[in-house]
Amino acid sequence: GTIQPVAPTTKSVTLDDGKIYQLSPDASVGKLKVGAKVAVTVDDKTGMVTSIKKAS
Repeated sequence: GTIQPVAPTTKSVTLDDGKIYQLSPDASVGKLKVGAKVAVTVDDKTGMVTSIKKAS
């Protein structure tokens, strides 16, 4: 999806599908830019993002 707002204080990122993805507390959000196309992998048990990679 395409990154919409990034919330550094809550460690979450919203994609253009409207879903809010929760990042781990130690995640660095500095490289996440609004408008970037990414692929997000989520842990089914915790619901936390395990990886965000640039989509091609």
